[in-house]
Amino acid sequence: MFVRISTDIAGPEEFLIVTNGLADSSFDTISVFMIDEGGLFECTHTLGLPKVLQFATGGIMVDHQGKLNPVACGGKEKGSQEENLLCYSLATGVSGNSEVFAETVIGAASLVADGGDIFWITGGYFDRKTTIYIAESGNGSFSQVGAGPKIQTSNNWLQFHCMEQIGPKDSIVIGGKSGMEILARTWTFNIDTHSWNQGPTLLMERLKHSCGVLKDQSVIGKKIVIVAGGETSSGPQPSNSVENLVLEDGDSSISSTGEWTHGQALPIAVASAASSTTSDQSKLIVVGGIVDIDASQGSSSVFQTQCLDLQCDWSKLEVELRKVSAMGLAMMIPSSPLQSPDSNVKACAWLNQAKGKSIPILA
Repeated sequence: MFVRISTDIAGPEEFLIVTNGLADSSFDTISVFMIDEGGLFECTHTLGLPKVLQFATGGIMVDHQGKLNPVACGGKEKGSQEENLLCYSLATGVSGNSEVFAETVIGAASLVADGGDIFWITGGYFDRKTTIYIAESGNGSFSQVGAGPKIQTSNNWLQFHCMEQIGPKDSIVIGGKSGMEILARTWTFNIDTHSWNQGPTLLMERLKHSCGVLKDQSVIGKKIVIVAGGETSSGPQPSNSVENLVLEDGDSSISSTGEWTHGQALPIAVASAASSTTSDQSKLIVVGGIVDIDASQGSSSVFQTQCLDLQCDWSKLEVELRKVSAMGLAMMIPSSPLQSPDSNVKACAWLNQAKGKSIPILA
């Protein structure tokens, strides 16, 4: 559900792809925003996946030709409990020829590792293991290539958590739900040793929250893990509470005695929002989300935070989604310095050509 992109490709502009789990059509619509020094603005609005997916997980993979390929996997179809057992490319809107998952993967969390080759998924309802997937070369399909050890929870499964990369081979899994229990627990995982370790406990139990890891822009050598919003044990409505965990940049080890602290609150209470960090880890962007669970009311707002002097301040951006959005995905695609557009007007055409999109652009 929450995306952290692991790629060495960077450039002066980036593109934020947002899917909408509340799309009011039989197709999932995709908004594309361009981010540069002038801010964030909508580049295009396209037809996307052949079905509206909710609580899917995704990431940016690199195909056999070296092109960036945004991928959405699992989740369920809007308005039903029908699970999606496929992975779709957001660049083409199509999936491979066969099912990737043997069982339901709803509310999983993921990241992309090893230069974009390995799509690494944790949890997701009945999926009890850390499972690794890889894109097959040439034919656009995806297949499972391995499974890791279980995350030890009271009910032996986990969903609606988040997963963030904190080092080249290390990640942290934060909060979520196990059975009827909302969790404040965290776990760290090393992809080489395939070992889970207990991380520091959150101040508050939460699920369906947003997460990111940012570098402090004024204190050299510090990075901050941010957990924002979601549903908490304090009530059935979304929260605007934020927690931060300060780490040494380059230090991928987190002890169970580390301390989370209260951060500046989100401007609004929101759960099931899409979120992504910029490739330089300077900003975390939170898009849409549910603001009233009882009424299933979504948001069209976009927020961002960046950290200075170990303080991370939130602001609401002027740009908004064309329609309310929640339970979708947000993915950041860095542009190439050699291929980036020389004007904002050319951004959409460049995006289609450079990323291989074949989906018609809506007027």
